Amino acid sequence: MGAGVSGSHRPRPGGDVFLSRAPQSLPDLIAGSLVAAARLLAPAWRGAWAAMSIAAVLVAVRLGATGVGAVGWSAAAVLAFLVARSALWRLASRRGGLGPGGLQLGRVEARLLAVWLLGAIFLFVLALLAFVLLLCFAYAAASAGHGFVASDVSTWAPAVDGRGKIMVSVVALAAGWGMAWAATRISLAEPATVASERVKVLETWPLTRGQVLPIFVARLIVGAGAAALLTLPWRLGVSTPGGGVFGAWAARACDGWVVAGLWLPLDVGLMAYFHRSATGPESGG
Repeated sequence: MGAGVSGSHRPRPGGDVFLSRAPQSLPDLIAGSLVAAARLLAPAWRGAWAAMSIAAVLVAVRLGATGVGAVGWSAAAVLAFLVARSALWRLASRRGGLGPGGLQLGRVEARLLAVWLLGAIFLFVLALLAFVLLLCFAYAAASAGHGFVASDVSTWAPAVDGRGKIMVSVVALAAGWGMAWAATRISLAEPATVASERVKVLETWPLTRGQVLPIFVARLIVGAGAAALLTLPWRLGVSTPGGGVFGAWAARACDGWVVAGLWLPLDVGLMAYFHRSATGPESGG
């Protein structure tokens, strides 16, 4: 399997086609990660077929749910995703504890849930700071324009002139990139947590030094590929009004299988590769 996580239960030597030497260039890192991601697909379906199937079905059901029921189905889909993703990390790290078809609940799942919650809190705080910063620049741009009345919020937007709009747009783009950069800097929290058997989030920041761009590009490629599958003409054909209820459910089922059955194992394979690239194929973790 080409996507191992370093740790006390490390894979057999020679398991990574691109990690037989230390990848240095951007193309090497991206290509190596994509190969490792693809090599995890078959083992993922052999070992975690049930977990991924349940996650796919629940994603499809959630997409069709409305009202109060949508909250319950969302929670169920998140739990199924947690179990499936944990199963994939167990496979990628070649650790024991994998249940039948990837169905299990244990310490790995609990640690990954903690990683998700802590990561979400960290990014939420950063998002609030970015929003406040954007508001400050927007206020400054509006106050410099004509017709601005501080006590009347409706006059703020019209008061922003051309230069002010450019300034606010640049700040918004910078804030968006900053959020993406911060999310990428902690993107190895999952493999690091599995490898060390303890929750790590901000501690993994140094692991992504020099890997932010390749991680971002590789995940963008995989995400774009999955998104393209969701919008193929054959998929749109079953979701036309003439398709009726069956067509709508067929489209949601396609969404669920692409997300849980394809994107999910590919993403785990990517991040397992980048973690080993950062720690070394023979690292003890």
